[in-house]
Amino acid sequence: MKMPVTVKAWGVPDPVLLPDGKVRIYIVESPVEGRCTEKIASYISNDGITFTKESGWRFENGYVDTEILRAKTGDYVMIMSDIACTSSNRQMLFVSTSADGLTWATPQMLTGPGVEGLDPTGYEVSPGTFRIYYAQGGPNQTYVLKRGTLKYTPAPVVTTTSTPTPVATATPTPTPTPSETTAPTPTPSATVVATVKPTAKKTTITCVKGKTIKKVTGVNPKCPAGYKKK
Repeated sequence: MKMPVTVKAWGVPDPVLLPDGKVRIYIVESPVEGRCTEKIASYISNDGITFTKESGWRFENGYVDTEILRAKTGDYVMIMSDIACTSSNRQMLFVSTSADGLTWATPQMLTGPGVEGLDPTGYEVSPGTFRIYYAQGGPNQTYVLKRGTLKYTPAPVVTTTSTPTPVATATPTPTPTPSETTAPTPTPSATVVATVKPTAKKTTITCVKGKTIKKVTGVNPKCPAGYKKK
């Protein structure tokens, strides 16, 4: 692989064998100089020898040190660090997920304030549980190797369908119509040595009683007595 001299930074490659047998390398590039300008590019290969750069960027704005923890069809998990782009001016660890290894969710921070983490690596020890090794910074540029456990539990996708009840009357009355609501999977947040829990999603429904209309918002909203869901 060759890079032009105009690319200001290039390194920290992370190769992964894909479910289809191809090899992908994630690598840090910095097309322009400046703070937090590092980007993550990817290259693909059929044989692990000759690589072709894939279009676009996998991450922008200073993420580096990528490490694929899981690469399954429709289910990718990655841990990474940034280049001290947070307000604390320390490198932090993040986790992100993807369905295809190309388009990734917004990275979620793993390490708390005052903790510096970089160069993570790891592997899956059991479904949803990963052993992580990383460097932790200290005063005067001293570093120690740390080990932690990352537990990742994706939120389930729930689909519900309401069945309308026919209303027979001589006076035109709004009749419920079928509706289908799919609860989207939230971007998973995770914490080292913690289990990621999905956040309940609130919804708003419209209820009618004659000419009176009310809107009800909640995790599982229901119409007040005497009102019908519109």
